[in-house]
Amino acid sequence: MNDADGQAARARQRILAFWECNRGPLTGAFSIIDAYLALFGDVFPELTRDGIGYDFIPKATSANAVYAALEQVRGIGIDASSVPPLPQTGTAEITYGPEKLGISLWNAVGRAMHYRRAGLRRLTVVVVSDGELQSNIDAAARLAGAKRLRDLLVLVDVNGLQSCYPVSDVDLTLTPGAGGQLPLARIWADYGWSVHDVDGHSRPAVAAAVRDAMAAEKPGLVLLRTVKGKGLAQIEGQIGRYNHGVDDRLHAVLRVELAQHASQYPAPAPGGEFDAGPAAAPARRELIVERALAPVRTTRASQVLKQWLETVCRLNPHTVHVINSDTSYPFDPQLDPGETRTDLSQCAGINEIGAFNLARGVSQSGGYPIYVSPGVHLECCSDEFRLAGLHQDPMLVVGFNTGSYLGHWGPTYVSRRDLETYRAPGVDIVQPATTGDLTSVLNALPASARPTYLRLPHRLLDFPAAREACVSDGLYRMTAATQHPEDVVIVATGMAVPVALAAAQALTRVGRECAVLNVVRLTRLDPATLSQHIGKAPYLCVLVDGETTSLELSVRKSSAVDQLVTAIDLSERQLSASEWWLRNPIDHTGHVLDEIMAVLLSMQ
Repeated sequence: MNDADGQAARARQRILAFWECNRGPLTGAFSIIDAYLALFGDVFPELTRDGIGYDFIPKATSANAVYAALEQVRGIGIDASSVPPLPQTGTAEITYGPEKLGISLWNAVGRAMHYRRAGLRRLTVVVVSDGELQSNIDAAARLAGAKRLRDLLVLVDVNGLQSCYPVSDVDLTLTPGAGGQLPLARIWADYGWSVHDVDGHSRPAVAAAVRDAMAAEKPGLVLLRTVKGKGLAQIEGQIGRYNHGVDDRLHAVLRVELAQHASQYPAPAPGGEFDAGPAAAPARRELIVERALAPVRTTRASQVLKQWLETVCRLNPHTVHVINSDTSYPFDPQLDPGETRTDLSQCAGINEIGAFNLARGVSQSGGYPIYVSPGVHLECCSDEFRLAGLHQDPMLVVGFNTGSYLGHWGPTYVSRRDLETYRAPGVDIVQPATTGDLTSVLNALPASARPTYLRLPHRLLDFPAAREACVSDGLYRMTAATQHPEDVVIVATGMAVPVALAAAQALTRVGRECAVLNVVRLTRLDPATLSQHIGKAPYLCVLVDGETTSLELSVRKSSAVDQLVTAIDLSERQLSASEWWLRNPIDHTGHVLDEIMAVLLSMQ
């Protein structure tokens, strides 16, 4: 009997103790604990001695096994009644806690891609269950194999049981064929993986398989043949024990069984305290964006974005990742066959949700991802965007061709729908109206520490040359400047600017002097600047929110500058316009020109 056997026995005893206080799934932790002991006790210390970093993403529902393994191999003590959760940086060992099934491998692929681009030798290890293989994982495996991500390792807990059914009821690739081989092994080998099939309860075999997989010049897959509930003789391999079916009587029997087994091994010396400090992850590099985009004279949003992407990628070759799901935008191969720019834009396959989670993996490992997709495709990624906001993953999501049109899915796509689904705490939604808006926003975006959704129209708003001469610091006058002030100033941002300009032009035709203040183009956004532009106009219309129901309330006497500053949530703060716009998303809910006209023309 060696200490490895004692650690396994004590770890199983501790899993039950954690389960008693926290409940949740039980038997899956017993099937994976030996592999965790091999990783934490044998593999990861070797990596540290060799100067190789690692990211570890545990199997979903295996938190009890993670803490039990850490206790044994680190010699620490964890209070089972108050275990900390496993968030993204919850412990010194855990990189990322799975948020839902099917996304861990996508996240790991993003990490491995970034580490390779950044020139870092860092292993990314992700553990999944055989049941989770049904959740959108195959596409990530194909992508990793195609990109030959050699520093990516996947361990699969092949215990044959889901919560209530055998895995074989829904997945024959995990049913042993001739010679006992799993069809999944051949499938992933054909994807381009180094595949290893071992006894998942043999700690030496698991450690050896991991070492062999790391030596290959391709991603590694280790199939762990395990028994669900291993070590619990009363319920080993039984369906329905995953999360249910352990009453008080059986619980007492299991506790005695595990205690008797652990008592055969000498107790280890007392260890230290549990360290819940942040994980040692690579530091995020500051992006170089100074003068990334000079002013351009075009109304094509794709041309502005293309110029910016090329420049930012050139300035930040080891940090920025442009990711797409089978779209070359803003590079147009129809105009120039050489413009697909595969050296800049990386295709993650036709899988929007997968690509989004890959981008999050890039962000969480120190890179800056820019995910580009048609607006209609991004509707399915709203949950992922909310999670990115929750964890403050810096990233840029570019939705192009936003608007209302008959999409190829069949039903009409309405642009306001993705605004409604994407709105969440900790995120920003940006809608440029003019070329100048887009230029200012793009140059400011990488400095944001929040996920940002940039909604691009196909055409940016253009101002005739004669009117451009009348623009001063964000103020657009419909006629040449006169000695008397405008009758009405309409303050607008984003996609409300075209509506405001249309209303201003209509008012001008009926004899009202009118101007539009495009907030994002202001050099400074403070009471003094606002007073300079709108302080003398008798009437003011604010379209910051763009809500049709609030138009009448938005019309104020322009002398009330303080009310305007309060309305746009600035008070006395001195913020640049671009910084303000990133923090205050605008919701433009449709065509409001008629309502604007009705309200403004009624003012006497």
